[in-house]
Amino acid sequence: MKRNFFHRLIPSTFSSLRSLEVLDLSHNKLLGMVPKYLEGFALKPLNLSFNDFEGALPERYIFENVSVISLVGNPRICGGVPDLKLPNCNFSHSKKLNLKLMISVIFGILGILKVTNGFSASNLIGVGSHGYVYKGIFEMDGKHVAIKVLNLLQHGAIKSFIAECVALRIVRRQNLVKPLTACSGVDYGGNEFKPLVYEFMANSSLEDWLHPDNSRANVQPRRLGFFQLLNIAIDVASAIDYLHNDCQISIVHCDLKPNNILLNNELVAHVGDSGLSRFLHLTDETTCRIHTSSTTFKGSIGYIAPEYGMGSDPTMHGDVYSFGIVLLEMLIGKRPTNDMFGGDLSLHDFVRNHMADGSLEIVNPVLDLEEEEINRESSRILRFMRRQKMVQGLISLFQIGVACSELELLAQCMIQVK
Repeated sequence: MKRNFFHRLIPSTFSSLRSLEVLDLSHNKLLGMVPKYLEGFALKPLNLSFNDFEGALPERYIFENVSVISLVGNPRICGGVPDLKLPNCNFSHSKKLNLKLMISVIFGILGILKVTNGFSASNLIGVGSHGYVYKGIFEMDGKHVAIKVLNLLQHGAIKSFIAECVALRIVRRQNLVKPLTACSGVDYGGNEFKPLVYEFMANSSLEDWLHPDNSRANVQPRRLGFFQLLNIAIDVASAIDYLHNDCQISIVHCDLKPNNILLNNELVAHVGDSGLSRFLHLTDETTCRIHTSSTTFKGSIGYIAPEYGMGSDPTMHGDVYSFGIVLLEMLIGKRPTNDMFGGDLSLHDFVRNHMADGSLEIVNPVLDLEEEEINRESSRILRFMRRQKMVQGLISLFQIGVACSELELLAQCMIQVK
């Protein structure tokens, strides 16, 4: 099976193929840890080279015989028997970074108080459903971080903390906001204290770009170019696809919205807030079982699938619906909860009706359509061609947003899941 396009994890069903004598999965895009059950296989050879495996390598039986296994081209594998000369898992760069941050946090809650200036209001950068987010700087390396402090009196805060900790363990994707570390302790008053430390996102959230606060004096409105918008949409879609299909445990995000899409200093989008995530055990292509003890579900009005309000379990289809709504909001600059929507008119219907006429008048006026750059072209033909490509791109994005948020399709998917 070498030199194909296989990706994700090696299927767990491989564990029953103990009669195999040769297994060659080289030159694919497989990821995750090398399965421990392969120790018991009598393989000669086992070729896992040039994939994207990571983590500790099993050390017994077949993995003791370095002459029959090939692992080259997997730079993130560590451990194993000494003859393989792999890096020690305990001292990988990523774990060193997490260890430094953990020491900074656990050395005392005093450290967290210090990096945020005692949780000063001047360092408050956000308020979420389960707590507050502060900006901080670690003195030892000058690293900027965002520290989420959970309000443990809020219903569901502990479950949110646990969900974030699970994400810390299993998520491996650059388009997801992953906690760098977590801590559980007590504060000065002896109260339970659970902070989560994240990489700081310099360009705030997509919400701030789509709906800037015009009341702030001397602040110029920020504008997104067409290609910036396109890249953000791709980043978000990639993150959701990873959660659904490539993560070690399939995850439904459940609360995708502009406030939970954060942008770094290069405007690369990161999907955050795993507190409402649901972990799925897939039984076939259409059904799933929700791994949660909660009997209630909370999301954000306007973005969650309407079926959730009628008691339906969260599914991957619900995330796709939310993505479609977010994409349409990006394109026209209006929230799904805008006063103009209500009764029989929704954001989805509004866009679909205008697209039927081929009109682009509803495009967000804040969206910079690269007109200045296009007008620099000396050739009228080139200006026309570039503008046409952009229009075609916008139409395609509108079509994707409308298709993803189609209620009839979503209802069919929910019925199949039931």
